[in-house]
Amino acid sequence: MVKEIVVQEKRITAFTNEKFFDDLFGFVDSDDILALNLKNVDIIDSSGIARILSLSKKLENMGSELIIVSPSPYVRKVLLLLGINKVIKIVEDISELLVDPREE
Repeated sequence: MVKEIVVQEKRITAFTNEKFFDDLFGFVDSDDILALNLKNVDIIDSSGIARILSLSKKLENMGSELIIVSPSPYVRKVLLLLGINKVIKIVEDISELLVDPREE
């Protein structure tokens, strides 16, 4: 099941509350896809990237997956420059996750 969370924070940095990431992890079950919508996030730093990578690894270990949805232009640029797209799938719209690949 795809579960989308739209991040309301404007920044994901070292100052982002750790509870935020713990709550995200608790939101999914095994075999779920957590669609982390970053359309509202203007700034992400190395600590924010590290937390997202850590969340992705935790989800993977429980049989779930993290996908980044609708990153803002700046955040997309940072993610691509760091090669995060090689580790975590990035899509422009949640609808891309709702298409059954067998129908394509």
